[in-house]
Amino acid sequence: MKINIDGVLRDMTEAELAENAPTSIAHLQAPAMRKLRDQLLAETDWTASSDLKMSDEMKTYRQALRDVPTQEKFPEVTWPEFTGSPLAPVEEEKTTEEEKTTEEESGE
Repeated sequence: MKINIDGVLRDMTEAELAENAPTSIAHLQAPAMRKLRDQLLAETDWTASSDLKMSDEMKTYRQALRDVPTQEKFPEVTWPEFTGSPLAPVEEEKTTEEEKTTEEESGE
């Protein structure tokens, strides 16, 4: 590669080549991978609502998404896959009348 210094065209030295090298593809891909990770997390944010109970599978998936930038070959990403139910089963609360009936049946 050539460089023009004060009207003189010459070959660039190794140091000049390294200094003026284009940005690496990995450097350009990292922000895009983080943006995609953030989008995937945002799509599951509803499961973190205080009136819902997030399943263990969803907790694991969301943690794996948060860990994406720490993958050894980042921004080359192995995306986590979600399998299972996003919400854990919730036990229904017994009414006072149901509790009394249960207590009577058990002899308490």
